[in-house]
Amino acid sequence: MAGLLSESYFMIEQGDKPACICQFVITCSFDFRTNGYFVSKNLYFCRKIEMKFLDFQHAFEQFPVIPVGEIEKVFPGFDRNNLLRWQEKGYIEKLRNGFYRFRKQVPNQEELFLIAGKIYTPSYVSLESALFWYGLIPEAVFTITSVSNLKTQYFDTPVGRFSYRHLKKELLFGLRLEPAGIFHFKIADPVKALLDFLYLRSDIFNAGHIEELRLNRRAVQQYLEQYPVSDYLERFDSHTLTRKVSVLQEMLSK
Repeated sequence: MAGLLSESYFMIEQGDKPACICQFVITCSFDFRTNGYFVSKNLYFCRKIEMKFLDFQHAFEQFPVIPVGEIEKVFPGFDRNNLLRWQEKGYIEKLRNGFYRFRKQVPNQEELFLIAGKIYTPSYVSLESALFWYGLIPEAVFTITSVSNLKTQYFDTPVGRFSYRHLKKELLFGLRLEPAGIFHFKIADPVKALLDFLYLRSDIFNAGHIEELRLNRRAVQQYLEQYPVSDYLERFDSHTLTRKVSVLQEMLSK
């Protein structure tokens, strides 16, 4: 036999945001074994409060890509069911597991490069995407191309396709940090992007093949003089790549 003496509700907050509603209950019960009454106090955690999308949007409005891990840092105890509800309402969309973006935002080139580096890490933008960005090849590519010491991978997302070619960890050098809004992305420097490209393209092995790339010869020559090509080649330790670069330099000297 028990009677309710007191019942109250209150909120627990994380920072300045309400996280959940709790119920505090005091009851009085009669114990037939001792013929006495005793009072029990119980704290019950009820449902989490459904987070307002506007609070989420305000926190991440400058993020081209929103990692779930980052969400949970900003909002401890975050209910991931919110992400499903907001997707159904068309507020956000999934890039891949664990990464989201606001649907109404249209990413520019730099933001796409930032996304590339976030959804598959460690990686950096290189190959055709970097060559076009530096003005070394004339035609844009629709796939964002990167390299990583992880396995070769491809992701088709609502904002485009992202490809990642494998390079061993020792070859992940020659990088630059470039701005994308309030963030920065990793991209190979011009010469490293060119060397990555030639190293991974086994179908390019003579002057005719290099000629077909329609490289901006003036820009390539300028960058080859600006960056330590011989040091880079030593780190690649590839006779095939060294031969390709020699052919390229001979073409540029004509």
